[in-house]
Amino acid sequence: MKVGDFYNPWKMFTGVFIPESIVRLPILSPGAKILFGRLCWHAGRDGICVPNQADLADEIGASERSVRNYIAELEENHLIVRSRDGKSGSSPFRYSFTWHACLEQSLRKTDEAANFAESDSSGKVCRSNRQSLPVHIRKKKY
Repeated sequence: MKVGDFYNPWKMFTGVFIPESIVRLPILSPGAKILFGRLCWHAGRDGICVPNQADLADEIGASERSVRNYIAELEENHLIVRSRDGKSGSSPFRYSFTWHACLEQSLRKTDEAANFAESDSSGKVCRSNRQSLPVHIRKKKY
């Protein structure tokens, strides 16, 4: 494949996954949404992640200051909790995820999966069945 060629991106790439309801959440800045996805990428089986802020900044193409602001934004909106293991200020931050009401809309339930992404005869995904966000979440606050 060369630059300018058409391609089908379906299942082609690896990377960050951001739940649909987070992408549509108007109270978060775009940078905070990308950071949320990157923190999810770092999470282990226990749901905890311990990336350092310099690495996060490099991974999302932002400054460390911006990463600190995005982390604060995610905390203020109750999507993550930041803590430290040790008593010293030099121990790394641990990030845990807290359930937010908007995440319910991004869950894939077995019996609803067919309605979530129905395909027409051409194989294109029909997005008409996706629910819109509740009114109280649509209000822009950042």
